[in-house]
Amino acid sequence: MSEQQHVTYKNIHVPPSLHERIKAIAEKEQRPMWEVIDQAISYYEATLRRPRLKEDLPKIEKIAWYIAKLSAAIAWYATTKDDAHFTNSMKTIMETETRLGVNLASLKEALAIASRRRGRMRKKISRTIYQALKRAIVEMLTKEQGES
Repeated sequence: MSEQQHVTYKNIHVPPSLHERIKAIAEKEQRPMWEVIDQAISYYEATLRRPRLKEDLPKIEKIAWYIAKLSAAIAWYATTKDDAHFTNSMKTIMETETRLGVNLASLKEALAIASRRRGRMRKKISRTIYQALKRAIVEMLTKEQGES
């Protein structure tokens, strides 16, 4: 024979409109109202634990984001070689410099050279862009290490 637990329930006072919302969700999901409330509170607590603002994110997460964003922009330009992607790449570089406080002049220079030789972008120029990107990533990571 299994032993049944005795559960004591407590009442809480909620406005009728909230009660109806909880009841509607419980009926739709076919579960007790207390489970709906429990899930809502758990979700609320989880959002309190996570950083809500970009400024609250750890520095390494910001750096990872800008590495991904910069890499995508540069790769897109190297693939398409068009003005729109060049402009976007330069904008992303400047944004990264401002937000992370790094100097990415060599990457800007490599892109500028590639844009002047756009019609003749060979593997060497493409390789130069990616080498500059790699140096930029190292710059971002070492700046973080110096600040830690």
